[in-house]
Amino acid sequence: MRHPSDKKCVVISGYPKSGTTWATRQVAQLLDCQSKGFWGMDEDTFVTEGKDRESELVCYQSHGLFDEIHREKVFPVYRIIYIIRDPRDVIVSGSYHFRFYDRHLLSFLKKHRLGRIGGKIKSINHRLYTLQGRIRRMIEMLKKGDPDIPFCQHSWNDHVSSFIDNKVLIIRYEDLLLDGLTASKRILDHVGREKSEKVILDDLERQSFNKRKMEFVDNGEETKAKHLRRGQVGDWKHHLTDKLNNEVKQSFHTNMRKFSYLD
Repeated sequence: MRHPSDKKCVVISGYPKSGTTWATRQVAQLLDCQSKGFWGMDEDTFVTEGKDRESELVCYQSHGLFDEIHREKVFPVYRIIYIIRDPRDVIVSGSYHFRFYDRHLLSFLKKHRLGRIGGKIKSINHRLYTLQGRIRRMIEMLKKGDPDIPFCQHSWNDHVSSFIDNKVLIIRYEDLLLDGLTASKRILDHVGREKSEKVILDDLERQSFNKRKMEFVDNGEETKAKHLRRGQVGDWKHHLTDKLNNEVKQSFHTNMRKFSYLD
């Protein structure tokens, strides 16, 4: 990872499917700096933009735990912002995004190295999962982590808890989406910057979820548009049964209550 020696690095982390890609672009817009990419990597990613912005700051996206971000660094972290999202919406979003496979099948394919045929077998296996089956896998992933899904080796509780009491600004995805002005003021204060409300509102409009998704569609950037699925708050109500909702609340009760996700 190249060393931007003249830059102060702001890392925006969160559990996968918590809105960190969109949030990183939003933070970089607020700070008038480049959104460089993924922490620990050199290549451009979904979040890379604003290369023409001149600033002493630079933003990176991460899905790492607090300690992992600091172990990954080859230069100092100036500030960390953690994006937390209702785990029920994380579950639903991930069930549409990730590709799931039978673990015994993965072990078999890895052992025998079947190449292109193995890829076709995996694709068929993924399509056999119903939406409810994928939701079940997501719930188990948030409970225990999943070594087969990138950046999801840790449980949701462990991920969130690693940032609490570590002088990290924790922003709810829902607040950034629905009360962006207040959330943006907290972000600017955390980083030591100031902006007028009018300029903040202009920044929020430029990076609004629906606007950016439509821009990607219009520009033919279908992969980026697909990465921003819906971004809704409370979408879990259309997907989780009462039984599953109760299971999730019981499994993540402490952190859900701490961040006001329980009635």
